[in-house]
Amino acid sequence: MHSNVIYLAWQPAQCKIADIMLTNLGHGYTEAAGGFSQYPAGCSNKCDRISTKYCQLFENLVADRTDLSLNLDNDVAIVRRKIAQHDETVRTMQQILLTEEARLTTRLINRRIQSCRLGSPPS
Repeated sequence: MHSNVIYLAWQPAQCKIADIMLTNLGHGYTEAAGGFSQYPAGCSNKCDRISTKYCQLFENLVADRTDLSLNLDNDVAIVRRKIAQHDETVRTMQQILLTEEARLTTRLINRRIQSCRLGSPPS
């Protein structure tokens, strides 16, 4: 029998979540004679007893030896691109609004000039 990492947990809360998810995914409950688990998932593990020193060690290992940092960097780059696109859209909309405001102001001024030429009071 070989051991393989199927869920890389580095925080105590992740242990219980992984236990629940993998027990359900693997049909690990004894009901209907399908599984092997005697306790509800998330209740039988001892992850609350892990010291913060080890949690920090696990966190550093995940950051240094997995693709998590690379994935996070990629996600940050995607978000930055979306923000840049959004900023460009906002600038374009502001320019359109300024142009429309200038057009409407010019139109209003021209109407007032026209009404003054015709002798009627400006509205």
